[in-house]
Amino acid sequence: LDTARMLGVGCNVIRCTGGLTPEAVAAVAQSDADPLDPVIFDEFQCLPPDTQEALVAAAGAQRFVVCSGDPNAPDATPMPATLAGRTVVSQAMTPPSLEPIAAMMLSTQGFEKCDALGIKTVAFFKACEDTCSKE
Repeated sequence: LDTARMLGVGCNVIRCTGGLTPEAVAAVAQSDADPLDPVIFDEFQCLPPDTQEALVAAAGAQRFVVCSGDPNAPDATPMPATLAGRTVVSQAMTPPSLEPIAAMMLSTQGFEKCDALGIKTVAFFKACEDTCSKE
C-alpha cells in the first residue's frame, strides 16, 4: 500500500476476515476504481476456496492482485490449485527493518531529510513501547 502511494497509484485493500458475501465479491468486479490499480486481499487464507477463486476472477485478468495472509494460521484455507498454477510468488514473511519503512513513509509526505528522521522516529516509538504502559 505504501509503495503504491509513493508511486502515485491508487490501491484497493479488501479485508477478508469475517468472510465475504457474494455481493461483496460482485462489488469488486463492478468497482469504479482504475483497472490498473492493484488490489490487495488481506487475510486471504480466511476465505473458502470458491470465494478465493471468485475474488481473484472478479479483480480481473489485467489487474495486479496481491493475496496476503498466514498460510500457517490454525484456520487457514490452502490456496486452490487453480490459483496456485497462475503466476504466483509465495514469500515468507520476516520482520522488516523499520527505519527504511519510516523513511519512505516520511518521504511520501514531503519530508526532505527522511532517512535521518526515519531512524529517529523508529527510536522514539521503540522508547515509547519500552517505557510507556498501555494505560
